[in-house]
Amino acid sequence: MAKKPENMTPEERYAHYAKIRAKEQRQRKKIADQVPPQLYVQVQELVSLASEIACDGLYNGGPRYISCDLFHQLEEQADKVKNLYCFDT
Repeated sequence: MAKKPENMTPEERYAHYAKIRAKEQRQRKKIADQVPPQLYVQVQELVSLASEIACDGLYNGGPRYISCDLFHQLEEQADKVKNLYCFDT
């Protein structure tokens, strides 16, 4: 029977959680490899725009300093992803 994490030494616990993370990473990669390349690119652009808006809103002066152009780009990118992959049905 395997040891419980609370009964492990710090080194054993580190190795135990490293194995769990590696297994989860392999599972996520397996799923990510099934995503069509076109969708991957579109989602990357969407995430980039969302991150830029969040960063501006939270750290660079607040929401009133976010340009309307960024909001339009975000909306257009979200529409591309929705329409291209039928997420709105």
